Amino acid sequence: MSGRRNSEKDLSSVPSIPSLTDVIKKFALLRNSKFSKSLGQNFILNPEILHNIVASAGDLSQNVVLEIGAGPGCLTREILKQNPFHLIAIEKDRACVCALRELQVAVEEADFPAKSSEAGSAKEDGSANFLRLSVLEGDAPSFRLDCIRDEYNERKIKIVSNLPYNVGTRIFMNLLLDLRDVEVMVLMFQKEVADRIMAKPRSKQYGKLSVLAQSLVSCEKVMTLAPGAFTPAPKVHSCLLKLTPHNTFLPEGNRSDERDAVVQILLKILSAAFQNRRKIIKHSLQRFFRDNLDDILGEIGKNSSCRAEELSVQDFVFLAKELELFERTQHA
Repeated sequence: MSGRRNSEKDLSSVPSIPSLTDVIKKFALLRNSKFSKSLGQNFILNPEILHNIVASAGDLSQNVVLEIGAGPGCLTREILKQNPFHLIAIEKDRACVCALRELQVAVEEADFPAKSSEAGSAKEDGSANFLRLSVLEGDAPSFRLDCIRDEYNERKIKIVSNLPYNVGTRIFMNLLLDLRDVEVMVLMFQKEVADRIMAKPRSKQYGKLSVLAQSLVSCEKVMTLAPGAFTPAPKVHSCLLKLTPHNTFLPEGNRSDERDAVVQILLKILSAAFQNRRKIIKHSLQRFFRDNLDDILGEIGKNSSCRAEELSVQDFVFLAKELELFERTQHA
């Protein structure tokens, strides 16, 4: 690496960077109730909370960091203080995008030292013109990580976001299906969604989201926030989760396309199994396994009269692997 910034840069000491309060007033973000409700956005202004969120992601200096639903830049500022290799902020609302672009210009004009010459354009003297912050205007659920991989193909990705409430589950499901090169995700959810993600078998929260999430990432609850921690205050509590990808599905050395196939089959099985929670597994999954369901369930100590909520994450993964192997051999 060519250069390294100080461990933390105090953005508030840079005159050209406006305060969050000034930004929110300038763009009238709290006057437009339609804005906050339609986009499901609630801002965190408390510096200590913002710091704790970003600190949960660990050292960012070697990572490309993705912030989804960046709003006016509350969390963005705290991420920048921790000197990420590069930060990409995605936002849909036009006023917030303008606020983020102002922050982007101010940060670059503050002349932070370049961190590496592998990104950005070269100046005449050969040094790097490295941009610390990129702002992408667009719909977060439609965003795919391939554009990051294409530009930073040797960099691990960390995702740190206060997810918009109304599309948080959708965004998370998309991320779960696209975890290659992702090192960790630190995400804020409605508490009800976080409870579903971390739910255990035989609980009422346990379902498709629980199994898919836990089969792909380890889940750690970092903090729970009351409505008053946000502006404007939502009607529900929120929860910050740290989610780290793991290899429950396949051991090292297996083909990624085989792993992807197992994940897609797992989704199909989960949708069928939890479509009607009171249905027994025999009625939900018989069409996938034909006459072999009893034997396959017997291998994991279950029978076809059990219900979906009684199967563990490992049980569902086993079923998905068995079905993937069957389908693959049928088409060989």
